[in-house]
Amino acid sequence: MKLDALPWLILFLPLLAAGVITLFTLRCRTTSALLSIGAIVTGFVLTIVLIANNGWTPTPSELTTNWLSIGELHIDFG
Repeated sequence: MKLDALPWLILFLPLLAAGVITLFTLRCRTTSALLSIGAIVTGFVLTIVLIANNGWTPTPSELTTNWLSIGELHIDFG
């Protein structure tokens, strides 16, 4: 199962729901509430699916460089 677009969908689902609420369902409170809660729940479920299918692995985002080297002493900056 290809999950390349899933993180983008998870990210923009609440924004899409806010846009639909603002443009179309602003006066109907129950429909607006259902859309917003539905977007959050759907994003949560899609996140669980993404993690369960090993589509997401944490990558180390730390980048270090050697700042000071004196003999056996090495101090990294990062």
